[in-house]
Amino acid sequence: MARDRVTEIDESYMRQCIEIGRHAARAGEAPVGAIVVRDARVVAEAGEEVKVTLDVTAHAEVVAIRRASRATRGFCSASAPR
Repeated sequence: MARDRVTEIDESYMRQCIEIGRHAARAGEAPVGAIVVRDARVVAEAGEEVKVTLDVTAHAEVVAIRRASRATRGFCSASAPR
C-alpha cells in the first residue's frame, strides 16, 4: 500500500495550526488550532474556544468549520457549485 506523501504546503498548514493552538493555550484554552482549506486557500481558522464561550462544542475544528461555512455560504465541499 502506498503511503500518502506529505508536502511542504501540508507542513505549512500544520505549522499554522500549531501557532493557532499556541495562541489558544495563552488564552487559557486547550492548545488546539484548526484551519479549513479550499482550493489551496485558507478559508477559516480557529483555536479552541470551549472555556471562553462556555460551549462544550467549541472545539477548534468545529469552530473553524462553522466559520468556513459562513465564509463560503455553506459551499465547502469540492462538489458544491461555485
